[in-house]
Amino acid sequence: MVAIVCLILGFIPPLVAGPLAGLAFINLLKRGKGWYQVPFWVLLVLVNLLVMLWVISSSGTWLPIASSAACFFTPVASVLTALVMRMAWRRLEAAGEVDPARKRWFAVGFALIPALQILMFLALIIFAPEACKIGLVVCQKS
Repeated sequence: MVAIVCLILGFIPPLVAGPLAGLAFINLLKRGKGWYQVPFWVLLVLVNLLVMLWVISSSGTWLPIASSAACFFTPVASVLTALVMRMAWRRLEAAGEVDPARKRWFAVGFALIPALQILMFLALIIFAPEACKIGLVVCQKS
């Protein structure tokens, strides 16, 4: 039972950094609050960094099932982000709440939110061994 809870706990951070962030971005566009995008993007980068730091630092020590689930689910969440954002945007278009300026910003967010997740994931894969070597994170010795 605990393993299932830990597995579900591992799915939450990629969902927050992906599909839920995409829906929040569309909500910002719908409300026309353009200046809210600066804190949104800063928080999104921080959340993605925290997810990747959690995955790398807790591997094998604290909730290893959850950190592994977050690691494996991050690429899936980026694809899911694109699908969720597209469905939400089509609903807005059908309701007639879209103007050309918002459409451009949607294209930016539609590309950058999943790309940010994938880039953070790739950075984790590429730089995790280096982070262990310099002592930034504690890794298991094999």
